[in-house]
Amino acid sequence: LGEPPRITAPTDLGQALLNLLNSATDACPDDLKVQLHWDRQGVCISIHDQGAGVPLQISEQLGKPFITTKGKGLGLGLFLSQASVTRAGGSVKLYNREGGGTLTELWLPYQPELFPRREK
Repeated sequence: LGEPPRITAPTDLGQALLNLLNSATDACPDDLKVQLHWDRQGVCISIHDQGAGVPLQISEQLGKPFITTKGKGLGLGLFLSQASVTRAGGSVKLYNREGGGTLTELWLPYQPELFPRREK
């Protein structure tokens, strides 16, 4: 599919990505993998950490305000990240990974204002 897309995101989307990356590094600062996948429909940023994963008893509630897996914080980072990404027509999903850790997927649909054409 050629070169990776250039993303020109509003500040709130940049902050959303930063929040998701910070959460992953809080879970496991030493082993983090970030991948970018794209096609004609949009872009998916996958963040893999090797932390403890998401406890099943609260997995359905993650993304709501004041729900957190950390001993600190208010659980607002994921909530605000999801709100920003949803406003842009995208989604944020978290999955427990086989063998441990969490996979966070941030998907953004192709929109000309987010993905300007590269000048040649």
